[in-house]
Amino acid sequence: MHMRLTNNEAFIRYVGANHKSDYSRLDDWVLRLADWKAKGLKKVHFFVHQNMELESPLLSAYFIKKVNSSLDCDLHIPATLGDELSLF
Repeated sequence: MHMRLTNNEAFIRYVGANHKSDYSRLDDWVLRLADWKAKGLKKVHFFVHQNMELESPLLSAYFIKKVNSSLDCDLHIPATLGDELSLF
């Protein structure tokens, strides 16, 4: 698969390996998205998937924090099992 921006919208299916390298690979994607944004990227659909789906919200929260910081976004960060959950 080529890694070039061909229009102003991208769909990325990120497949994690349930390994600590998932985080550095997500960091690489943040850098690539910043580069693509500078080249005209307007919309991103980023789907996080891995064989042990319980970890996907953790990876997603990590990725969104990085994107918000690096690309000046204000995306909602999902609650994870480690967060305090309360109805009140």
